[in-house]
Amino acid sequence: MNKILEQVIICPKCGSTLNTSLRGHWHCNHCSFDVPIEHQKPIFSKVPAIIEPLEKIERGPELGTPWRRSNWKFLIKTVKTLDPDAIILDVGAGRGDFKAAFRGKKYLSLDIYPYPEIDLVCDLIESVPLRKDSFDMVTLLNVCEHVYDPALLIKRIFPIIKPGGKMLITIPFLLKIHQEPVDYARYTFIALERMGREAGFHVEEIDCFFDYVGLIQEAISEFRFWGLNEVSNVKRNLARGLLANIQFSVNYLESIVGRGVVKNLNESDSPAPIGYHVIFRKLLPGSNPL
Repeated sequence: MNKILEQVIICPKCGSTLNTSLRGHWHCNHCSFDVPIEHQKPIFSKVPAIIEPLEKIERGPELGTPWRRSNWKFLIKTVKTLDPDAIILDVGAGRGDFKAAFRGKKYLSLDIYPYPEIDLVCDLIESVPLRKDSFDMVTLLNVCEHVYDPALLIKRIFPIIKPGGKMLITIPFLLKIHQEPVDYARYTFIALERMGREAGFHVEEIDCFFDYVGLIQEAISEFRFWGLNEVSNVKRNLARGLLANIQFSVNYLESIVGRGVVKNLNESDSPAPIGYHVIFRKLLPGSNPL
């Protein structure tokens, strides 16, 4: 069991310290709240029946889509700015896709499903069994689109971040439906800024990831697997020939211009980012944003 848990966990009902010396469960001596322990994980919320467990996929800074690789660069760059003793909470950590980026740090992972890779099972919308001002950084890495009310989740997280601490968000914008049935929305930077400010955060940074060639490649793929099925055989054969020529041209275009570029929100007027990298900061008492 992750040793950080005993430093940050409290009873979600009354805020008291839990008795963690018992076998098979934790107990609040003040209000009698019980927390079952399964596979060395405290279980604070019931696992939703609609969840389909994710398969473990090998992840890394040089693996996956250009969007995923940009997430890694953003994350690693930000983690390097933290003090050596900083405590990090990875919310919606799943199969530990980005866990390697936190190697050597005081790291705690949370999810609503008891994956082998996580430390704590909890739905923070329902309850927050974590002490106020506990974490130097909380991450939501490609999570918000899978939460029905991410604005509420961000508000729930605000109190557990230390003054001066950060919330780090990566969130897709132009991306097809995935991880059904828990894929609910796509959010503009306008919505993200509002969510952060209404929760009490200072919006420190929003970067946009653009991948125009990737959008063309995605459109070709979707047409190949879905659009061709909706035309007659004769038209389908003609379309396949045209599609092959388009694919060749796009592959050549990709070899010339590459895939993906990150720009600060203030550096581009393009309305078509693949996704956003966001930093919210919880300001120190009495401080003013620059």
